[in-house]
Amino acid sequence: MIEGKARKIRWAILAMLFTSTVINYLDRQALSILATTVQQDLHMDDIAYAR
Repeated sequence: MIEGKARKIRWAILAMLFTSTVINYLDRQALSILATTVQQDLHMDDIAYAR
């Protein structure tokens, strides 16, 4: 019984780690795609945007 519960917890943790990794990846991609728009709207150069 305990082994089954531990297995479910392990899979839940794995699912949460996978989900957070995917969200992180998508967020980075969105920022790189929108970089020029953000720089123009906020009047930033490449150095200021990188900070």
